[in-house]
Amino acid sequence: LQSVLARLPGVTVISTEPNLAVLSITLRIVNPESVGPIAYCAGGANIPISLWSSAPQGKVEERENPEFLRYHLHSMIGHGGAAKALDRFKMFGNFLVWHLHSTHAIPSSEANRLLTLWDGKHVT
Repeated sequence: LQSVLARLPGVTVISTEPNLAVLSITLRIVNPESVGPIAYCAGGANIPISLWSSAPQGKVEERENPEFLRYHLHSMIGHGGAAKALDRFKMFGNFLVWHLHSTHAIPSSEANRLLTLWDGKHVT
């Protein structure tokens, strides 16, 4: 999933966190054109997104810098168990692959390989 996310312009995976309560990914998105696809894919997979700034305190000019925005996608294990939490991230991956394929950022063969891993419907 991290390598697929990296195909979106300006998207960097900051951290991943699997634990007993939640599966999560924190992203930095510096290209505004990538925010919409991430939000769309997360919404399609029922994964909420939290947003915060990691801008250094005391540096007012840095508050406007998208470099410091963090997008946290999290799937709670308490909502159906660990398998369901993982299924939501697989669905997020499927939506992301379908998006990348539709924008010609990923070829059909690679898209279908990933969709097979994540039990998604293949592209044509």
